[in-house]
Amino acid sequence: RNVTGVQTCALPIFPGMFSKYDTIIIYALVLLSLIFSGSRNAMMSIMLFILFARFHKASPILSFALLLLAALSYQMFIDNVGSIIQALGLQKELRAETISEASGRLIAWRFAWEHIQYNFFIGMGWDYDVHIFMKYQRMLMMLGHNGGVHNVALGFWLTLGLVGVVLFFFGLLYTFFKAASKSPFATPMLYGTLFSITFEAWLMGSLNPYTNVFLFALVVMTYEPQPAIINTEPHSRFVPVL
Repeated sequence: RNVTGVQTCALPIFPGMFSKYDTIIIYALVLLSLIFSGSRNAMMSIMLFILFARFHKASPILSFALLLLAALSYQMFIDNVGSIIQALGLQKELRAETISEASGRLIAWRFAWEHIQYNFFIGMGWDYDVHIFMKYQRMLMMLGHNGGVHNVALGFWLTLGLVGVVLFFFGLLYTFFKAASKSPFATPMLYGTLFSITFEAWLMGSLNPYTNVFLFALVVMTYEPQPAIINTEPHSRFVPVL
């Protein structure tokens, strides 16, 4: 999903970077990755990015209104998404039986919220989320969850408290708003990213490939081409002695 964002965001700034065949290859590889991974999160993130990129280009206000509508109708969508998937015949591919519990994520989120209460404002320290989920791994697996917190906000809240969550999202939103003044794809990418980090905690890790590509996409969108600087000063006659 991040590769799609980088490629799309780079085109208006560097129009000659990708040829027609390069673009086809990139989208084909992304599509194949989605099919083989079976990641519903990645599918929805890319769909949101593409959908809102179209609407944002026509009207940013319309795009934001659609986002609010999607947020307000989220619960209704969750209640009926199983029936929709079954009607499409994709219940096996999209694992429809696990959607109601978000593949065990609701268990993880309740568990994380319970431990957030122990130090609500400043958190329990960096990497505490990994420690606490490993400590209670057997219990969580018996309840139906395997893995970590699967939510960036809750993960930061566990480790850095409410103060850390506010500072992190302030910086994230500020960077996106800055990028939005230069790229029409910044706001759609923000919508897709917020959806993605609600179900996965990849943005908390600095060494995973997803975070690196994501940051690269932000750099591309905030890039300002600088005019070439021509040195008009005469060459110095001084020759240093080695």
